[in-house]
Amino acid sequence: MSNEERRVVVNEERYYDEYEIDLREYINLLWDGKGIIIGLFIAAILIAGLVSQFFIAPVYQTEAQFLAPSFTLLNDKEIGKGEYLSFFKNADIEEKIIRKFNLKKQSKEFSVENLEKLVKLSIKEDTNLVTVNFKDNDPQLAQKILNKWLYLFQERVIGFIEENNRGYLQNLKTSMNKIKRDYKIALNKWTDFKKRINLQLLVSQLQNKQQRLISFQVKVANLKMKIKSNNSQLKEVASQLNSINQFLVTEERISEGSLRKLELIIKDEKLINNLTTENEMLNPLYNRLQQQKSNLEEQLVAAESELASSTSEVKELKQDIANLQKQVADYRQQEELLQDSLKTSRNNYQSAKVAYNKARQRLNQVTYQINIVNSAIAPQNPVSPNTKLNIAIAGILALMLGVFIVFFKEFMAEDGIE
Repeated sequence: MSNEERRVVVNEERYYDEYEIDLREYINLLWDGKGIIIGLFIAAILIAGLVSQFFIAPVYQTEAQFLAPSFTLLNDKEIGKGEYLSFFKNADIEEKIIRKFNLKKQSKEFSVENLEKLVKLSIKEDTNLVTVNFKDNDPQLAQKILNKWLYLFQERVIGFIEENNRGYLQNLKTSMNKIKRDYKIALNKWTDFKKRINLQLLVSQLQNKQQRLISFQVKVANLKMKIKSNNSQLKEVASQLNSINQFLVTEERISEGSLRKLELIIKDEKLINNLTTENEMLNPLYNRLQQQKSNLEEQLVAAESELASSTSEVKELKQDIANLQKQVADYRQQEELLQDSLKTSRNNYQSAKVAYNKARQRLNQVTYQINIVNSAIAPQNPVSPNTKLNIAIAGILALMLGVFIVFFKEFMAEDGIE
């Protein structure tokens, strides 16, 4: 072993010897100061016990549990527990609690914020179970306050749900009444239209005029054909009249017996041969043609007059028919619109009425309830102060203080010697 290594080993042995001497001195020092340490320890636990027992007011904690399910309103909206649990610390509820139990008697400055610090809600994970803890110095008062709080909370939640349902039902009723008024207006318009407008009569009149128009159109066509025929016949008759004489001339010669007698008297044969008579008479054919022409002209005048009258009638009928067709088309359109409006409003009213009646029936059948699993009871033992814990803490602190005092005195003593 080298000198250097030997020197290191010697230093280590000297260090451990000094450490053992210091630890022994510390133990002896604590033993010499055991009176102070034990005295402080005993004093501390006595004081902690006395203060916890006689000077600190006991705090009692009561507990209640209830189920907080989800609720479905009439409008099918779902209210979860996360939405209505906020009502538990509602200012109105807390004010009622303060007034009910005269909590401001203890302190005039007692407020809802002070009250909220005394209550605690906890929800068990993945369940509807809610636990409520409430603390107070009076166990009976704690029980009463928490049970009253639960009752007011139930009342508030159910009231909130009923208010929403009543509002929804009132909206349905208001909507139904408005739709009903619209339906009555549409019905009155339909009834008034039926009273004022006889569409069937108008259609019948239109059909009659259309039939008359057809008959007059046929008549006009026939008259035109007749006039054409008459004109053709007149032309033919006029042509015939132009080709024949109005009068006929006839020659009459002397009879054979008279001629022989004259020959006996008159010897001039040439003169005897000239003894003839001419007679002029109205041509009967011409007369018949003239009569036919007159008849045809009369017929033509009558036909033309009747054609003019019929043509005027056709024109008036066409105008009447056009007006009636427009009226019928307009009235039919109005009728369809009124009928569609009446049908739509009737269906809307029936749907609204069914929805309102179903909602009202459902409201009468459904029940909303927050079930109390465990009501609050008056606790027997306080949760604070914890006398044992206070004594243990005081004892530990006293021991630590005693050790500190002993070491401090030794330090001051050694410093004085030096």
